Amino acid sequence: MHALTIHNMDASLYAGITSLAEREDLSLNQAVKRLLRQALGLVAQPKPAKNDFSQFLGLWSKAESEAFNSCVARAIDEDEWK
Repeated sequence: MHALTIHNMDASLYAGITSLAEREDLSLNQAVKRLLRQALGLVAQPKPAKNDFSQFLGLWSKAESEAFNSCVARAIDEDEWK
């Protein structure tokens, strides 16, 4: 195993590392190694969560879709769009 010393670390960088360590219940050493691995692409990055309905697209048959649309359809009030 290799060791590394970082000199002249500014206060904001140190605060960020200690904040991560406290938040994730890690030692400073573990936090720095995690950050380095992420920065170097050595760990898989989690995919961002989708905030849409794509998982539901294409699940209904045409008949089911038409039945749903007939239940929720309503006449458009032209006065609301003036």
